[in-house]
Amino acid sequence: MRALAVFDDGSGPALYAGGSFTRAGGGAANGIARWDGSGWSALGSGVGPSGRIVDALTVFDDGSGPALCVGGSFTLAGGATAFRIASVG
Repeated sequence: MRALAVFDDGSGPALYAGGSFTRAGGGAANGIARWDGSGWSALGSGVGPSGRIVDALTVFDDGSGPALCVGGSFTLAGGATAFRIASVG
């Protein structure tokens, strides 16, 4: 694990973890996962391609509401092209 952040995606605050892991809570989780207080789950399809790393997580509000910003050595996030940075919000 390389990064942690608390973010509320609308379903309540949760702890997000980023790193180079491929599993969380017994299932696939490519570099990013969510702890909701009772268990881990993947955040979508994670980052890729396989083996890529999440190095940083932070919450930022650009005026349109808070978003979880993710940085690292990936070129895909949630299946979309993302050059080392992506957001969830």
